[in-house]
Amino acid sequence: MVANSTNNNLHCFWIVDSIFSRFPSRPLYLRPFLNSTPLLKVFRSIMRLREIVNKYNLTNSLLLGIFITLFVIGGLGVKTLQVQIFGVVVALILLIIIQLRNTKIKLPPFMGIYAIFLLIFLINSFVISLNTNKSLGVLSLFFGGGLFWLVAYNLRNELSPYFDKLIIFIGLIFAGIYLYNIQFGSIETVKPWSLYLQYSGYFNHNNIGDLWAVVLTIIAYYLIKNPKSLLLWLSTVLGVYLLFISQSRSAIVSLIAGVGYLTKDKRFVKNNFNIFFIFAVLAAILFLVLGAQKTTLFTRQYYFQGAIGLIRNPQGVGVGNFEAISGDAANHIFGLSHFSSVAHNLPLEIVSGLGILGAVFVVWLILIFVNLFKVGDKKVQVYIAALIALSVNFFFHASYFVPTMLWMWFVLLGLSGDLQHERKSTSARINYV
Repeated sequence: MVANSTNNNLHCFWIVDSIFSRFPSRPLYLRPFLNSTPLLKVFRSIMRLREIVNKYNLTNSLLLGIFITLFVIGGLGVKTLQVQIFGVVVALILLIIIQLRNTKIKLPPFMGIYAIFLLIFLINSFVISLNTNKSLGVLSLFFGGGLFWLVAYNLRNELSPYFDKLIIFIGLIFAGIYLYNIQFGSIETVKPWSLYLQYSGYFNHNNIGDLWAVVLTIIAYYLIKNPKSLLLWLSTVLGVYLLFISQSRSAIVSLIAGVGYLTKDKRFVKNNFNIFFIFAVLAAILFLVLGAQKTTLFTRQYYFQGAIGLIRNPQGVGVGNFEAISGDAANHIFGLSHFSSVAHNLPLEIVSGLGILGAVFVVWLILIFVNLFKVGDKKVQVYIAALIALSVNFFFHASYFVPTMLWMWFVLLGLSGDLQHERKSTSARINYV
């Protein structure tokens, strides 16, 4: 016992000295502080945590609980800023765990461009934004998303076998909360960034449908592989009901896009034509029924407002301040004056906020998808399909402001990366001790 304690102390002294030696011009008066007992205790705790992580392989058992907790909290629609900050903290902890496993942290393709986008976002929030606090709140969401992209990219072996099932499970959880709220809660409660409550006071949209568009895309993939699964068919019936009751036309378009991607393999379609046909008919019926009440594209008057607003404000107004553009009568061309506090389109949301410099995000998005469509590995086909479904949803609805949805999008992005590109990509080692 004494010998082990002595070895640990010697090892901690070696760590301190190795750090200390990296600074050739170090002042001598810092050495007693670096060799002090409290600091050694910190290093000893880090070493002990590293041993525990390596010995018991905690990553696999922790990930499931962490993501379930994170996605449930992120979809409740309450205290969203605190939830976003919590997501950043969780992502940082996961990166530390990756490092403690003696694993090199690799950078996904085009991570550098995304980092530039975040830097522009930060500067714009302080210098140009009409509401700095609001912009910084949105920045925390996208910063956390970028961290989860990095986490997923480095934990592909751990996440890939079950993350698609986890999304289905999250969908079932929110379906249960939604049905419970109908029976025992208030169906008129409005929380726009919730995944089970009304999006607005018009009571014509519920984000549960947008979530289940992704879930149904994954279910369709597994039904194709196992068409006799009663559980999958029951989940499909539940999903169709939720899409109908949510009145989300953007969810229907998302489902069509996600399942449509699976048709890329013609032989795959030929061998499973009945499944594709059923989903195509269901999507068409839902789209016609909901579309008869309100069109998806032509009610988006704020698309035109955003375009005019960009011309009139090339420097942007700060992300999260789209209401300033939509509420400005000078941007209401052709009498299109329908007000919205958000753009309901992710690229437009970013560009209207950052101005012409928002083009960095658009370029990054294009490069990401060009790279994704080069992927030939069928192991990630389900993740690409789910990512496409969620991406299309971001083009027609503001669900990207729901923390769970944006975090999920970035995790899917990390799991859908080009395997060949990954092997050739530049890797970075983050050294803590």
